[in-house]
Amino acid sequence: MGSLMREAAVDIRYWLERAVAAVEEWAAEYGPYQLHPSLSVSDEEFAEAFAALTGRLHDNYPFFHPRYAGQMLKPPHPAAVVGYVTTMLINPNNHALDGGPATAQMEKEVITDLARMFGFATHMGHLTSSGTIANLEALFVARETHPDLGVAYSADAHYTHARMCQLLRMPGFVVPVNGQGRMDLAACEDLLRTGKVGTVVLAGRRCRGSALGYPEDSSSRPGRAGPRAPRH
Repeated sequence: MGSLMREAAVDIRYWLERAVAAVEEWAAEYGPYQLHPSLSVSDEEFAEAFAALTGRLHDNYPFFHPRYAGQMLKPPHPAAVVGYVTTMLINPNNHALDGGPATAQMEKEVITDLARMFGFATHMGHLTSSGTIANLEALFVARETHPDLGVAYSADAHYTHARMCQLLRMPGFVVPVNGQGRMDLAACEDLLRTGKVGTVVLAGRRCRGSALGYPEDSSSRPGRAGPRAPRH
């Protein structure tokens, strides 16, 4: 890991020091002040706590190593770490524009970039703390759009889809998958014909990188006649 940090395109040690200096320069514009005594921690106390933290962190798997593929996790790029630490030294809150004017504007720019990547000219959205929360919000929109209809999801979908349906008190329908880990389109169409489904989510299996394919004779394919439902 040490060599990884040294060989990275971004020198994380150098830029973390620059991050602290940049925020200190910004904070100095507001004049001097005294920290409350409760915030004081001696070097000895912190060293003890830091040693305990780094020691316990050894009880982890080597997510960073290319020979490890047991989890869909990788450490963030050093540039992302520097950006995060720099911002956390200020700790803005994007709940509203007045809670974090600069970062709220950055959020809008990121959403625009994401929308452009997927080909959406008109868009509205925001960043969430996780895919689980993003799924919850998307399913909430599905419920509000089709309040009397349920959601269909792949048998290999993440378990949060079923849990979020329970949380939102909306029916969820499991659709079987084929040998490639893709949603069985025939089974999905049969389910749509029942009139109980308003939205279809997760038409593949993320752990296998499978995505929904549209056979030439499938009525679920865009532009073909047949039962329809929005896809999330």
